[in-house]
Amino acid sequence: MSNSPVFGKAGLIKNLLFLITAFLIKIPAAAGMDETRLNALIIDDDKLTDNLLLQKLAGLGEIESVIIHDASHLTDRGMERLASLPYVRSLQLSNINGQKSDFYARFTLEGFSGALERLSVLEKITFSGIPADFALQSISKNKELKDVYINQTRELSANGTKFLPMLSNIEALHIIEVMDDSLLTNEIFEDIGQCANLTDLFLQPPQAPDLDVTGAVNSLSGLQLTSLVMPEVKITNEAFSRLLEQWPKIKYLGFDHSSLSLESMMALSELQHLTELYLEANSPHNPVLGEILSANSSLKILSIGEGLTDDGMIGLSGIPNLGMLFVQSANVTDIGLMGYAANKPAIRFLLFSDAKFTDFGMASIVNLPQLRSFHALSTTDITDDGIRALEASPALETLFLPNCKNITAQGLEKLIAAGRITRIHINNIDTIID
Repeated sequence: MSNSPVFGKAGLIKNLLFLITAFLIKIPAAAGMDETRLNALIIDDDKLTDNLLLQKLAGLGEIESVIIHDASHLTDRGMERLASLPYVRSLQLSNINGQKSDFYARFTLEGFSGALERLSVLEKITFSGIPADFALQSISKNKELKDVYINQTRELSANGTKFLPMLSNIEALHIIEVMDDSLLTNEIFEDIGQCANLTDLFLQPPQAPDLDVTGAVNSLSGLQLTSLVMPEVKITNEAFSRLLEQWPKIKYLGFDHSSLSLESMMALSELQHLTELYLEANSPHNPVLGEILSANSSLKILSIGEGLTDDGMIGLSGIPNLGMLFVQSANVTDIGLMGYAANKPAIRFLLFSDAKFTDFGMASIVNLPQLRSFHALSTTDITDDGIRALEASPALETLFLPNCKNITAQGLEKLIAAGRITRIHINNIDTIID
């Protein structure tokens, strides 16, 4: 698994939330400022210590949601103070780890889990930077938990997932951005399969070499899943057939499809409730994916990996209600983008991680009537001529070309003067237009 800060083999999925948040949503709190609203406290302080936390929480007994963006200086004592908030239903602790060797010096399992146990009405918890096994054991007594999100983690094994069945109300489990060599095993799937109320599952660790994928799917067969995303699990034809049989109304789906036959891929057209699909592997069938999905009227978000060609890109324009498209293939050129735009699909968000376009391709996106946000992360050759046509774009608000150095201030001024653009990121300079 790549640790690229932008995109790697499975990196596209793990950055979707960041991109949507950063470029489509205006974050309300200024950097370094706390915000209290609707019984929620957001602390954005990279020097937050136990003592400082004590001060910030003074008199806030009725707070229901706490978000701490940097918990790297907290210890058991800070967790103990958090535990004194009796009404907290949602807790987010980000950047907990600090230095890897520092985590276990600051926190004990007894202190950490004891504090969380006192949050008796806690329904949602988000950890960033905490070892997964430690996290899962520490929340095992929080019987009201419904949503568990663990990211930027390490040390995931059945030693931690064996505590999941104790969370009798858990509905959502996300374990993503695993930073070490932790692997998915059949024991882990067996533990997850005992969470009777689980409907939303997102696992990003790679599969163990000896993982029985059909057995893993069978372990989950007792669950009423609406979401199953496992981007690094190489699904087999047998396992995919079992998946379709078990969850014909699944809404969110993702896996490594590189080993699937064309016949199996064609079965995707049967998933008429499918809303989001993440297929990031290099498959010989990626070029015909648009044809396969043309009958999926419910599909709103598609992420597709390497192997997509210009013809395949044009074919994606036939997916009737697709709103967001993420393309990782470097094989898409101006021809593919121009052909896609010529069919005027109702796409609102387009992101290309590896494709490289020129002014000719860039100018064609003016033909996309509902496009609000365009991102081409690897494109370098766009000039003022390429963005000039965008002045007439009917809906474009966000333009993200981080590696383009040939666009001048004068070119940007003309584009901004057209009055539609609200955010531009050019040559790694971010500009927000009031």
